[in-house]
Amino acid sequence: MISIVVSSYKPQLLQNLKVNIEDTIGTAYELIVIENANAMSLTKAYNLGFQKSKYDIVAFIHEDLHIHTANWGQVVIQYFAQMPKLGCLGVAGSKYKTQAPSALWDNGVENRVIHILQHRTNNPSVMEHVGWQGEEKYTNVAAVDGVFICTNKANGLAFNEAIPGYHCYDLNIAFEAKVYQLDVVVTNEILIEHFSAGRIDNGWYAATDILHSKYQKTLPIRINTQSNAKIEHFNYYHYILGAYKAGLKNLSLRYWRIYFSRMPFSTNHLKLLKFFAMQSLK
Repeated sequence: MISIVVSSYKPQLLQNLKVNIEDTIGTAYELIVIENANAMSLTKAYNLGFQKSKYDIVAFIHEDLHIHTANWGQVVIQYFAQMPKLGCLGVAGSKYKTQAPSALWDNGVENRVIHILQHRTNNPSVMEHVGWQGEEKYTNVAAVDGVFICTNKANGLAFNEAIPGYHCYDLNIAFEAKVYQLDVVVTNEILIEHFSAGRIDNGWYAATDILHSKYQKTLPIRINTQSNAKIEHFNYYHYILGAYKAGLKNLSLRYWRIYFSRMPFSTNHLKLLKFFAMQSLK
């Protein structure tokens, strides 16, 4: 049996999802809807769903999706039954997460593991099936995408409500699983169609700062891959540059100092200093 938690703000999407779940899940379930039209952060909404749930397995899913796999609930139940150390189960993730602040998908294309039908602006329906080896049905990853995350209440995981807004909750729960030495897994046995894509905004920079400050001792996380200095440099540079352009000057400068202390010989430091100087003259 599965508890499904949805943070909802669009009634029609929610109604479509309710019908889809009933038609496809193939097991007993409860649906917990947290009405959330900018009323609370996603971490708070999901923790509220955790508190209300009555079943051991809890799925946190977006309302703007359609699940194509019949009896997907049975698939989820079997994973948790067969993998006692399973902390999080998803359908898209990355095998590498840098110490540098970054979005999940900025950790090397070669580290992505995805099985999802994703809608995008220029191509409304793209089947993304990447990163899989041979006939494998699942693989361990560093973190999962928040479109679909399942966990077991017995693990004692929770979302960090210090993280504001609607970003980084997925990295947060995956990092918590790693702290508890639990596995984070992506499967290709469940096909989801997702009707929107994530975006970077000012709220993302703030949430990413809080997340990475908390888990610096946990990062980087590598699953069957090597540390990659090039990706670390890339993520530091673009986070610092992006935060400054977003008007978060103090945050940008603080991360420049962190970047310099950790990787002092990067040529990016001079580039960033020149950028800061040019901006100050405007």
